[in-house]
Amino acid sequence: MTGTTTCWPQGSYQSLRTTRETPTTERFENAIQASADLAQHIASQEFGFDGTTSKGAIRALDREGVIDEETADTLVATIGFRKFE
Repeated sequence: MTGTTTCWPQGSYQSLRTTRETPTTERFENAIQASADLAQHIASQEFGFDGTTSKGAIRALDREGVIDEETADTLVATIGFRKFE
């Protein structure tokens, strides 16, 4: 069982690849999705953002001074990489 993990809550088990076995593109996509999800959570919880797009949430964080414009532009561009709207 080298390179796998089979521990999931509530009795559901599945095999996961280790980070070393995960393709770089997949890790990049996961990081983009995590950033988008976090932006939406923070924007909605802290600033009343009621939009549905990740790009809109990132722009809201920029307007509120949570992230700077350069970071916002980079995140918006990366979200477009895999169309994480």
